[in-house]
Amino acid sequence: MFLTKRSSSPHALVTGMVGAGLGDTVLLAGCGHADALAAVAATVGLSGTAHALVTRTSESDALARAAAAAGVLLTTAVQPEGPFPYPNGTFRVVVCDDTSGAISRLPVVSQAAWFGEARRVTAPGGRCVVLLSTAAHGVRRLLHRGTVSTVDALTQLTAAGYRPVRVLGAREGLMFVEGLAPRG
Repeated sequence: MFLTKRSSSPHALVTGMVGAGLGDTVLLAGCGHADALAAVAATVGLSGTAHALVTRTSESDALARAAAAAGVLLTTAVQPEGPFPYPNGTFRVVVCDDTSGAISRLPVVSQAAWFGEARRVTAPGGRCVVLLSTAAHGVRRLLHRGTVSTVDALTQLTAAGYRPVRVLGAREGLMFVEGLAPRG
């Protein structure tokens, strides 16, 4: 039997892959894993800001509960569609969470608009990290009943103007795709 050291935080994978730090401005768009997103919001500390943009009131409520449990200040906006309610270049890190399939359920044209808006609000030199659900394997397949993301994040991020775009990794049923916003 192989023993591996596990982090004490159940959301260490997500917070580590997103890579937000103290003082960052973070937008959490979508809400598949409210607790994990609240953990990401906690990494910015008192000197940073965390905002969440969701499409349903139920998602806003879930994020509010998770943020309260984590002791995090998180400003949430509910907007089913249309432009993101933030000025251009506001956020250093934009996290698009499709683990619930919210972005996947949109028509491809609307997905393009979603990622275009994410790019618009990403600061020059900032980044967008897309969280996707992947198919479970082995025993996890029997236990995993969630949705599998169908968003082509590499294509959507590239079309939105992020360069370079890459897959950061896939683990524990999640895939992380990152796009960098050009400087200037």
